[in-house]
Amino acid sequence: MSQDMTQQNSQRSNLLDMLKTIAIISVVIMHTMVLYKEADEVISPLLATVAVPVFIMISAYLRTKKIQKIGIRGAYAPRYMFVSFMSLMLAYVFIVVIEMIGCLPIHLAGHPLPLKAEFYDSVPKFFVWLFTGTLGFGSYYIPIMVELIVVFPLIYMLFIKSRTAGLVLSFLLNGAYDLLQYYLGMHADAYRLLIFRLILMLGFGVYLGLQKEFDKKSDIIAAVFLVIGLCYVIVNAYVYEFTVFGEWATSSMLVAPFAYGYFYFMMKFFKNVKPHKIFILGKASYHIFLVQMLFFFFWGNFILYALFGKLPTAISIPCQIAVSVPLTCTLGYLFYRLETRLRAKLHISH
Repeated sequence: MSQDMTQQNSQRSNLLDMLKTIAIISVVIMHTMVLYKEADEVISPLLATVAVPVFIMISAYLRTKKIQKIGIRGAYAPRYMFVSFMSLMLAYVFIVVIEMIGCLPIHLAGHPLPLKAEFYDSVPKFFVWLFTGTLGFGSYYIPIMVELIVVFPLIYMLFIKSRTAGLVLSFLLNGAYDLLQYYLGMHADAYRLLIFRLILMLGFGVYLGLQKEFDKKSDIIAAVFLVIGLCYVIVNAYVYEFTVFGEWATSSMLVAPFAYGYFYFMMKFFKNVKPHKIFILGKASYHIFLVQMLFFFFWGNFILYALFGKLPTAISIPCQIAVSVPLTCTLGYLFYRLETRLRAKLHISH
C-alpha cells in the first residue's frame, strides 16, 4: 500500500471516528431527556438525525469498501461471517450477563424487573429477550446489525450496474415494505427489529461508498438530498407526524437523504481532519452504546432525575447530561479496551 493510500485511509478513519463520536454522544443525550416530554419532543428529533441513521450509514459505507476488496462471495465466506457475528456478540454477551446478574436479586425478591423484563419467567421468554436485543434504549440495534451481515451483500448487488438505479431500487423496496407493514398492521416490535425498514439508509451508504468524486454536480445532489431530508425531519417533528412509520418516524427511510447529505459534506469539508483524543469515543461507540443500554435499563433516567429533578428544567437537564455522557462514555471506553484485548487473544478480528 502506498504512503498516499495509507494517509488517505488514516484521514478517513479520523473522520469516521469523529462522526461516530458525535453520534454516540447524541444517543446518550437523547436518552437522558426522555422524562422531560417537552424538551424530548423539541430536541430529540434533531439529535436522532445524527445518531442511529449515521451509524447505519457508516456501517454500510465501510462494508461497501470491504466488499469491493473481498467480493460478494467473500462477504458470505463462513470465516468472514463468523468474525462479523462474534465481533457483535462478544461484547453483547457481557451486557446480557450483567443484566441477568443485576436482575436476579430483584426477581427473587418478587419485585418487577426494569422495563418489565420477563426473561426469568420461562425459557421461551428468555430467548425472545435475548434475540431481540434485551430491553435497554436502542436494543433493536444489535439484532439489526446481525441481520446486516446476511442482508447487506444483497443490497450491495442492487448497485453493481448503476449507483442511481441501486438508490431508486432501495427507495422502492423500502417504501413498499413500509406501506405493506402499515396497511397490514405489523406489530411495532417486529417492525423495529427487521432491517428492511432501513434499506434506503443502507442504500445511501453504498451510494456514498461507491462515490469516486466530490465534484460540483455531486455537491448539488447532496445538497438537494440534505434539504429534502431536513424538511422531513422538521415537518415530522413540529408540524405533522408521519404515522406510517409508527414510533420510528425519526429514523425512517425519509431521514436517509438528510443523513447522506450530512455524511457527504462532512467527508468533503473534514476529509483532512487530524486525530483527536476525543475521537477514541468513536472507536468505542458500539461499547458505549451497549453501556448506555445497560445504564438506562437499570433506571438510569430515574436515578438522574432523583439527583437533579428538583432543579429548574433549564438547569436539571444539563446537569443530568453532564453526568450521563461522561459516565457512559468512560465505562464504554474501558469496556472497549477490555473486549478488544479479549478478541485479539481469541483471534476474532477482520
